[in-house]
Amino acid sequence: MSKEKILQCAREMAADPEIGAVNITRADLCERAGVPEGSFNRIVGGTFVNFIRALGPDDPMHEGRLITRRRVAPEARQGSILDAALRASEAVGYMSVTRLGVAEAAGISPALVTRYFANMRYLRTQIMLEAVRKGNVAVVLQGLAAGDKIAQGAPPHLRSEAAKSITN
Repeated sequence: MSKEKILQCAREMAADPEIGAVNITRADLCERAGVPEGSFNRIVGGTFVNFIRALGPDDPMHEGRLITRRRVAPEARQGSILDAALRASEAVGYMSVTRLGVAEAAGISPALVTRYFANMRYLRTQIMLEAVRKGNVAVVLQGLAAGDKIAQGAPPHLRSEAAKSITN
């Protein structure tokens, strides 16, 4: 995949009245472009935020009519941040996830992570609740290893599956 394909998809998403420039996320852009999310920075030669900024005000994506599209609803934004945090937890470990890492995974600023998840303790609590809700064995296993009370309170079948994953 090329940077040009990602750029083309970014412009298409910005022009879509249902999306608009302000609602583009790295995950959605990578999915549309057929690029693994983990390869985005290497392909474009920088971060998602810098990629969007580099398009500049002369790019059609930055025309006033596109910038003024409706913003993502707070519940949807919080959900997308939590999804990114769960992916980051799988990649680097539940206890090693950082605000900056979550922001990068979600394609947003670290300040937005703080806005929706006041501190790292609250964010980790929400990550574990989401991991249990979605049946994410890898993150629940990390929680069990860390003595996390939410992971310890996960349904027995999920705890059992997590324990079995160690021996497989």
